[in-house]
Amino acid sequence: MPLAYFQTLLGEMKREKLEIKKLTTTEKSLLNASYLIALQISKTKKKFEIGEELIKPCIVAASKQILCAKSGPKPEDVPLSNDRVQRRIVDMAKDVENQVINGINKSVYFAIQLHDSTDVSNRAILLCFLIYKGEIDLEVEFLCCLDLRGRTTSSEIFRCFDEYFLEHSLDWGKCVGVCTDGAANMTGCRSGVIAKIKEVDHKEMLGTHGIIHREHLTVKKMSPQLNEVLNGAVKIVNEIRSRTLNSRLFTELCESMDSQHQHLLFHAELRWLSRGRVLSRLFELKEEVKQFLQEAISSLTELLLDEILMSKLACLADIF
Repeated sequence: MPLAYFQTLLGEMKREKLEIKKLTTTEKSLLNASYLIALQISKTKKKFEIGEELIKPCIVAASKQILCAKSGPKPEDVPLSNDRVQRRIVDMAKDVENQVINGINKSVYFAIQLHDSTDVSNRAILLCFLIYKGEIDLEVEFLCCLDLRGRTTSSEIFRCFDEYFLEHSLDWGKCVGVCTDGAANMTGCRSGVIAKIKEVDHKEMLGTHGIIHREHLTVKKMSPQLNEVLNGAVKIVNEIRSRTLNSRLFTELCESMDSQHQHLLFHAELRWLSRGRVLSRLFELKEEVKQFLQEAISSLTELLLDEILMSKLACLADIF
């Protein structure tokens, strides 16, 4: 066979190799852009599909109007499919987790806070926060959220958490404190999670009761005067937020008055910490709410007209 024939085959093979490489690799700038957009999607808790369905078309349309046509990476080449956005978020989450674990391993000690809860799908989960000695100061980080597939007994919680420690080579010997709520499966002196951690730790470790949970128990016996103000505030919020027409009219009033906020926040009895946000928002919009209730000729206006009751409302907002 002539030499030219083999040279032609070599050229075709090189061109095919370049084409395959072009299809399987992504420009570095496009890859960075994909990660940045995935980060914003995760922060706003939007669906992953929004990257390809909304963000990418907006970028392409805006770039065509603003940027001049030139060779190189194009906005439409940014990979933002549902699966890729998911992979980007998982990659970033693993990187953050690895940074926290490396910080724990470098620290001479750490303390953890555990809380078992149930999400909206009725799935039992275990949340873990921790504080450890960083290079400069103490660092407070969220460590993990573990799925409790079976029972939420102390043995199951400890087993799940201990497996996580073994998987990431974390040393129980560095744990100097565990903070939990007052549930028996956590604080039981013989079979609670704290007792089981002490058995592994083989040293004195401090077990504490969460401050927020104690505050929750304390305010259950609130004084009648403050409780009356709290109930009145909840009635005002429900009067405006629970009715669609009132909610729309109140939003228009806030917009016309250039208010800092346009909505009140709903109060959830099961979410104790929401009370502080509800009361603070009501106090910040007290003038708008007062005007709205006066125009509606509502009996609830009395709370906002009484200076003593308003001072108690401010006190409650600070307490919660």
